[in-house]
Amino acid sequence: MLALKDNTVKIPNGIALMFAMTVVDQIYEANGVETTVITSCQDGKHSLTSLHYAGQAFDVRTWTLPKGVSPKEIVRQIRAKLNIHFDVVLESDHIHVEFQPRYSE
Repeated sequence: MLALKDNTVKIPNGIALMFAMTVVDQIYEANGVETTVITSCQDGKHSLTSLHYAGQAFDVRTWTLPKGVSPKEIVRQIRAKLNIHFDVVLESDHIHVEFQPRYSE
């Protein structure tokens, strides 16, 4: 089940991020996490060029992962389910997911 950290988390409209959040939630659930907590979307403080401000990124809590479940393995599973248009980065206390479309000529 997806949940927001609190009412300060502002989820943007957009199917790409909703798709990615659903994928992350399914992977968390498959790894024994009852509630997947989104900690930031368009809110919070990020680098000046962050895709959070454009409504193209979100962060998800990692400290709720069960013992023995590696955040690195969760990132690997997320990357395997999402396509090349998403970047998935393990930060110190969360996983950052951003939609960054790549087009070839």
